Amino acid sequence: MMPFEHGKEVSDYLVDYSKLDEAVSQQGLLNLYDQGAFYEKNESGEFAPKYIFTTISQPTPSDNCLHIPAGTFLSVCFNEETAQEQTDKIIGYLAEHEISPTHLLQVELTPNIFDLYSAQFEIQFRIDD
Repeated sequence: MMPFEHGKEVSDYLVDYSKLDEAVSQQGLLNLYDQGAFYEKNESGEFAPKYIFTTISQPTPSDNCLHIPAGTFLSVCFNEETAQEQTDKIIGYLAEHEISPTHLLQVELTPNIFDLYSAQFEIQFRIDD
C-alpha cells in the first residue's frame, strides 16, 4: 500500500512501483501484487466486507500470514475472460446443494502490475460453521 501524497500523479506511483520491482528482482525474489476482501454475514444475513487488503509481497519462508477462520472452503478461480462462466457454475453448485456460505474471501492476484489483463481471481466460500 502506498500513502497518498497531495499533488502526486498516478504516473508517479507507477514509477515508484517500477523502482520497487527492480529492487526486488535484483534480490532474486518474485513480487506478487494482490488485493481482496473478506466478507462476513451482517445482522440482516447479507454478506458485507469485513476486511480489505492490498499487498505487495515476496514469497519467502519468513512471510507473515494473516489467519482466516478455519473451516471447509469451496473455491473458484477465474480470470476476466472466464469470470461469468465460473461465477454461474459456483452459484449453481451452491443452490443445487443447498449450501449457505458463512464467509467469503475474494482475492485478486496481479503478477504484473503493468499488465492489468494478467490478473487472476479467486473466491473462497466458507461452507461450514
